Amino acid sequence: MASKDNRKNQSILISIEKIINKITDYLGYFVAFLIVFMTTVMFAQVILRYVFGTSIRQLTILVRFSISWMTFVGSAIALKTQDHLEIEIFPESTPKIILKIRNFIVDIVTFFVIFILLRVGHHAFNLGFAKAELVDRRITQGYYYSSLFIGAILMLIFFTWHLVKRYIIKNENLLEEHQDRSCNIK
Repeated sequence: MASKDNRKNQSILISIEKIINKITDYLGYFVAFLIVFMTTVMFAQVILRYVFGTSIRQLTILVRFSISWMTFVGSAIALKTQDHLEIEIFPESTPKIILKIRNFIVDIVTFFVIFILLRVGHHAFNLGFAKAELVDRRITQGYYYSSLFIGAILMLIFFTWHLVKRYIIKNENLLEEHQDRSCNIK
């Protein structure tokens, strides 16, 4: 009976891991699209400005909007994939208990930073849509601030999964074995 429950739990955890990995993949495509979009638009702006002596103001606004989204979605992806910058204070030869304490402290600080981003993002999001001021005739500040709020939500989802894998899942080899098998299939 316990073996059946364990297999069911493993199946659920593997499914969650697959869903989160798919979301991360699609967000990566979104960020890549934004980079290509911004590069193309800025190139067009330079050509328009210096060759034709004109520019399109709305394109600059779209680039700013894209930078905001790219920053916060990219931050969430970096948090999920653990590709963000990390400063190693303790050498590899440090006892494991000290490294576990360090990881715990880093996780607490990271959680509070994400919590602050959520609070500020939610507040800015609400204020941005409540204001009558418009950046452009069709784009309110709320669209800019939504990137902070959505990025913080993604960070919270990815970081929560990181915490589940680190502190709750007892058999961490389970997901690693699944990842190894899925890598071999590709």
